[in-house]
Amino acid sequence: MYPFMFILICLFGYVNAECLIDTLPQETTSSAPELCRDPNPSTCEDFKEWTVSPAEYIEKDGCFMLTCPENTYPSFFSQFQYSEIPPPGNLIPQNALEISPPTSLEEMGGASLSEYFGIICDDGVWKLTKYPNGITFNKDPPSYTNGSLNGYKTEIFTMNCY
Repeated sequence: MYPFMFILICLFGYVNAECLIDTLPQETTSSAPELCRDPNPSTCEDFKEWTVSPAEYIEKDGCFMLTCPENTYPSFFSQFQYSEIPPPGNLIPQNALEISPPTSLEEMGGASLSEYFGIICDDGVWKLTKYPNGITFNKDPPSYTNGSLNGYKTEIFTMNCY
């Protein structure tokens, strides 16, 4: 009750003192920076939910980047029926395909997973658009390692860190 009376007296000018109303903190609107995440979730759910084995976010240049734990490599899995890549030879669309992992972390050259593999959110679905080490199917050695598949979209089923 006393603070109310003091403010009331201040407003009527009966007291020669600084009024509380002048010293209350002013409400400000801050434009806090948006949380930077790589890959950017946009309309897709958090990409970390698509990982089978533990993945982690690290901070790099003020952005949270999804990465595999130290000394593990990312590998992605899908099927030809969920890819723009046509099944080679006598394979059927239901055949699995693995987007081949890098052979070393140095090979990624400090690029994030989304930069290295071209991870995008397309119509609410996570997809890959780059295949720097080609693809593997039927346990054969990697094929298309020359970058000829870059630009084709492949829906991501899972990501593994191993």
